Amino acid sequence: MKTRLSSRLVAALAIIGLMASIAVSSPSASAAKIKKHRTTSSFYFSIVHHESAFGTVGSPYAKCVKGRTVKLFQVRKHKPNRLLGVDRKTGKPAGKGKGYWWIRTNLKGDKKYYAIVVEKRYRDHGKQHLCKAYRTSVATFLEA
Repeated sequence: MKTRLSSRLVAALAIIGLMASIAVSSPSASAAKIKKHRTTSSFYFSIVHHESAFGTVGSPYAKCVKGRTVKLFQVRKHKPNRLLGVDRKTGKPAGKGKGYWWIRTNLKGDKKYYAIVVEKRYRDHGKQHLCKAYRTSVATFLEA
């Protein structure tokens, strides 16, 4: 009796393990339907407006340009990087849909900065799309 019970238990555990490995290795139906698009961004400091950074968001897909959120960070040693500002109007009427962003903040000389374009998700004709996030290279602000 004990042998039958333990052999049934081993068989049941083997089936459960096989089902779990199939579930983990196969992509889910919803993840397979998401179309991913690349994003780029330029990043500059304003000479005229001493306290601002600006740039443009780029992508081969227009919906990945309009309405993107851009965040500006200051690099700090031995501390988490500091969020200095956010532009949530990228590609809205002020930018005429071209993906311009501008963040007005207090830039300090000889400090390092970078910008991040936050990922964006949208649906189009029943399909999910993901506009990937993008991090610019680090640039040093030099006071004139």
